[in-house]
Amino acid sequence: MRVGIYLTPKSFTNPTGQAKHATNMALCLCRQPGVEAVLLAARDQLAANGQMPPGSPLSGLPVRTLPLPARVLHFLWRTFNWPPVDRWCEKVDWVYSPTEVYVPARKARTAATIHCVNWFEDDLPWSHTEHNLVARCRMARVFLPIVQRTDLVLTVSEFLKRRICELFAVNGDRVAVVGNGVEDCFFEMGRRAVNSRPPDGTERYVFAVAYPDRRKGFDRLIELADELSHRNSGLKVWVAGSGLAPGQSLAEVRRVWGAEVAALLAEGLKRPNLELLGYRSASEIAPLMQQSVAVLVLSRYETFGIPALEAMAAGAPVIAAHHAGLPEVVSDAGAIMDPSRIPELADQIMRMDSSLDARAQCTMRGRARASHFTWQACVDRLVAEFERRA
Repeated sequence: MRVGIYLTPKSFTNPTGQAKHATNMALCLCRQPGVEAVLLAARDQLAANGQMPPGSPLSGLPVRTLPLPARVLHFLWRTFNWPPVDRWCEKVDWVYSPTEVYVPARKARTAATIHCVNWFEDDLPWSHTEHNLVARCRMARVFLPIVQRTDLVLTVSEFLKRRICELFAVNGDRVAVVGNGVEDCFFEMGRRAVNSRPPDGTERYVFAVAYPDRRKGFDRLIELADELSHRNSGLKVWVAGSGLAPGQSLAEVRRVWGAEVAALLAEGLKRPNLELLGYRSASEIAPLMQQSVAVLVLSRYETFGIPALEAMAAGAPVIAAHHAGLPEVVSDAGAIMDPSRIPELADQIMRMDSSLDARAQCTMRGRARASHFTWQACVDRLVAEFERRA
C-alpha cells in the first residue's frame, strides 16, 4: 500500500494535540510493514533544501515538495477542489491528512482527520459569543470539504465520531476512530515511578496542561487555587501550556489570544499559589506529572484528552471533568468529577495527598488503562481501515 501523508511541519513547533497526533502517526506509518509512505508538504513548510525543518522529528523521512505555499494550497483545495495532490505523488493509493486539512486527489482515495468540533456546539458557555460565531464560520470552511468530499473521515474518539455524524449529517460508515497515543517518555516515567509522595521538603502541587481559557477550564483552576489556599493546604496549582509563558505581558496575550483570555490570565496571576510554567516539552512534563499530587483535566469540551492519558502512563492520579470525551478515555482509571463543584474537587485532591493507598490504587489502574493507547495501535487501526476500503 502506498500512502501520501500531507503535513504542515512548521506549525508543529511546541507540539500539542493535533501536532503530536500528526507527527506520531506519520512516524509510525512510515515504519509500518507493507506500507510505502511519503510525506507531502508545501514549499514554505520545508527548509531551503526541500527537507524537513531543522530539528524536526520527521527529519530523514522521504518528502515531496508541493510547489505552492500552504495557505494558497488550502484555499484552492477547499474552494475549488483543485489542484489534485497526486499530480506530485503519482501512484499512491491513499492521500492522508492527519490534521484538519482537506486534500483532493485525482485517482487516490482521500482521508482527513477531525480533532474537535466545539465551535459547532450550541450548548456551551461560549457557543453564542461573537468570537465563537466568527470562528464557527471560519471553521465551517475548513470542515465542510472534509465531511462532504473525503472518502474517509478519521477522528480520535467515539464521542467525537457521534458528534460529527450528528452535526454534519455524515453516515457513520464514512467515519472511523483511530484514537490517540502516548509518547514513550511517559511510559518510561511510569515504569520508574514509585507509588509515594515526593520527599519531605519538596513542593506539593497539582498539575494541569491548559490554555488560559474557559474551554480548557483555566477559570476552574483559579477557583481551585482559591479553595486550596482557603484550606491552608500548602498545595500549589502548577499549569503548563502555550500562552502561559512566565513574564509574558498581558498586552501581548490580549493581542494574540483576545481580551477574555487576557482577563482570565490577569486573574490567575493574582493567585500566589497558582504557578504558570509556559510551554513544556513531553520530556519535561512527564516528571512534573509523576511527582504531582494529581493531574487535573478540567476542560469543558475535550474530544479526547491526551494529557489525561499521558498522566496515567506516567504514573500520576488523574482527576478529569465529566464532559465530552474525557469519561470515555479515562474510564474507571481516574476520578471523573463535575469541575464546577470546587469543594468536592478539593476534597478528592486532599484524599490523594493524604492516602498513599488511594494514590497507589489510582496509579495502578491508570497505567493499565494507558498501556492500551499507543501510537502504533492507532496506525494499525488506520491501516486496517485503508485495507478494508481498498
